[in-house]
Amino acid sequence: MQSTASGKLVFFCLVSIFCLMTIEISAQSQWASSVIGYSSVSASGTKKQYQPEQVLGKPNKLPATGSATTAWSPLNDDGGTEYIHVAFTKAQKAQQIAVAENFNPGSIAKIEGYDSLGTSYLIYENSAPGAILNTQGRMFHHFFPLTNYTVKSVKITLNTLAVPGSNQLDAIGISASTDSLKALINLVKSTETVEEKVNLGETINSATDDLLPVISPNGKTLYFTRQSHPDNTAPTSNQDIWFSSINEKGEFSAAQNIGAPLNNSENSATTSITPDGQRMLLLNVYNPDGTMEKGVSISHFNGTTWGFPQKVIIDSFYNDNIYGEYILSNSGRFLLMTLERNDAVGSKDLYVSFIKPDGTWTAPKQMGKTLNSAESETSPFLCADERTLYFSSKGRSGFGSNDMFVTHRLDDTWLNWSEPENLGNAINTSGWDAYFSLPANGEYAYYVSYSNSLGGADIFRQKLPTWAKPTPVALVNGQVLHAKTKQPMRAKITYKNLTNGLILGEGYSDSLTGKFEIALPSGFKYAIVADKNEFYSVNETVDLTQLKAYKELTKNIYMVPIEVGETARLNNLFFDFNKAVLKPESFVELDQLVQLMKQKPALEIQISGHTDDVGEVQYNIDLSLKRAKAVRDYLISKGIAANRITHKGFGESKPLAQGTSEESRQLNRRVEFLVLKK
Repeated sequence: MQSTASGKLVFFCLVSIFCLMTIEISAQSQWASSVIGYSSVSASGTKKQYQPEQVLGKPNKLPATGSATTAWSPLNDDGGTEYIHVAFTKAQKAQQIAVAENFNPGSIAKIEGYDSLGTSYLIYENSAPGAILNTQGRMFHHFFPLTNYTVKSVKITLNTLAVPGSNQLDAIGISASTDSLKALINLVKSTETVEEKVNLGETINSATDDLLPVISPNGKTLYFTRQSHPDNTAPTSNQDIWFSSINEKGEFSAAQNIGAPLNNSENSATTSITPDGQRMLLLNVYNPDGTMEKGVSISHFNGTTWGFPQKVIIDSFYNDNIYGEYILSNSGRFLLMTLERNDAVGSKDLYVSFIKPDGTWTAPKQMGKTLNSAESETSPFLCADERTLYFSSKGRSGFGSNDMFVTHRLDDTWLNWSEPENLGNAINTSGWDAYFSLPANGEYAYYVSYSNSLGGADIFRQKLPTWAKPTPVALVNGQVLHAKTKQPMRAKITYKNLTNGLILGEGYSDSLTGKFEIALPSGFKYAIVADKNEFYSVNETVDLTQLKAYKELTKNIYMVPIEVGETARLNNLFFDFNKAVLKPESFVELDQLVQLMKQKPALEIQISGHTDDVGEVQYNIDLSLKRAKAVRDYLISKGIAANRITHKGFGESKPLAQGTSEESRQLNRRVEFLVLKK
């Protein structure tokens, strides 16, 4: 029995070792990671296009074929002998080499492998290379017995005379496996069925090009651009902004031209609408004489009409490309762009700018090679979560000339992103696909495609599968109201991280209705504050730390006039149960009061503490007094003179609501300040 068990154990160990070796060998596949040397490089293209480094990493063009700026191309199309020598991150044994010949394949004459000491080994030789008929490109595979040395680098020699025209290499790989290395599209991993896209029909689409769809975050209005439409301002050539309202049944109203001043005789297009519906980002700089310049502008809604677009001032701004796209984040604090600049990888790259305290923007920062290729990136769309980014590119393996990709921001530098994933052939076609736009709920994507269109480019809508949706947000709407008269008010809305006081975004309420709308990403506890001269905002709190799905909330904000005798509730004060020590998340609210008192040095206030009716009367009076004193002490610690602040504890004697429900008691537990002197 013991001998048999030992035998089984030995057999199991041997099988395990064999399995581990098999897994290790099959897993040993690498694409080239650095260039050691090369014979020449094409003079075509700009910056990194056609450069030797384009051969590094996995294929950027295959499985599609054809000429690509994301591949290495020698200087002379038919120059004779050309070579490129590449290294791999880790030396390994190999029994396969794969070369991605994306364009005019067949010129490979010799392949040499080198070990870590630089000793060369002939892997492949073809004395009569020649064009491969009936194909634009291929993945060339050569198999051989597993090497008894570790391959550190590989040199590919081409005979470009043997294949007329440009010879391009997209990637070079080695493997210890006999399974062919493949060029794969980096698809989003999911088995979920994707519904077919739907053409929005003649209500939206016309016989001319319909472009740049921008859906409002609440999903109720669609803005887009029409090219050379007969009802445009200058119908023979220009682009105008149009819009359509969407009712609760998802039906679109007949599209309308948005009119002046956003449309003029030049090309007009909107790229973003903020959740509050009060700010619209527009292509180009609008000059008073009706002409336009390269750049971007912003227009503000005054309650009835859009104002004349004002130039968005960006430090060190220039764009060497005739095209450029822009997207303003829902928070109004980040501006993403596609521009061609000196540090671009190829043509247009993705850049980000950050808003400064004076409302201008920092110099565009290149968002890195994870996102940017030697080809053009275009039409970025930043979702309401401000972490999920969709964009179109022709510099990555895909299905057509331009495909849509999705990536996720990994940190707050805005430079680290997940590897972009192709949205698949249920969304991408064999043609040109771009200009994604999503409402805050992420239910539908609106985008442009030439496939199955009514005329030229059309706007389509497609229900997004779960895997393509951004992380959930809450759409918070409400009104800013005068606390005494209940009349609507125009005010700036700021939302802050209640934990550290950092401003996370802003919006505005409508000047006629007082309505506001903001999109809040999950993961934070927020303080929502309104700002207007001579008023104090009764702030609201929204806790989204556990948000798992999109939701909509209503929160009205009341503005208390700074007048003698007026009382304002300090909503975002937090104490432990039956204690009077302020919790750190209270500081955001109190710092707002500190700022007010510094702005108004004559202001004197009384801090009043109140409790519910649970507990002994005297205990409640004492607790409310201690809490009022804790607030007073904090204000004094921030530099407010002690003689400007008194404090009182009223216990349960001044309830705001009657009854014993938890809702009533919560209203009665509060700290307020009373204006004694202005």
